[in-house]
Amino acid sequence: NKYGTSSHTLLLAELTPEGSVIVQMDYATANTVYCPTPTSLGVTIGDSCYVQQFGAGVTTLAAVPSGIGSGATFTGDLVFTGANKVKCIIADSSTSWLVVG
Repeated sequence: NKYGTSSHTLLLAELTPEGSVIVQMDYATANTVYCPTPTSLGVTIGDSCYVQQFGAGVTTLAAVPSGIGSGATFTGDLVFTGANKVKCIIADSSTSWLVVG
């Protein structure tokens, strides 16, 4: 799923047991992928997806700032280091994500 916007909030359909979906952020300036808590999305521990900084703008992973799904925590580096870099996001508890890559 390719997004040409300054932000995107992960969707239930993007997280699978196989990690078969790639969320691509194709934006020229800084952009953010918001991650609700795994419980609020309805995913199970181990469900995952890949996120790619496709464009020139630096992509950052972040918790949803307020409302339903806010309060997610992370283990791992949340900021991408360049175009075409990829990270895997894995649900590792009801409120936290493991970020690999």
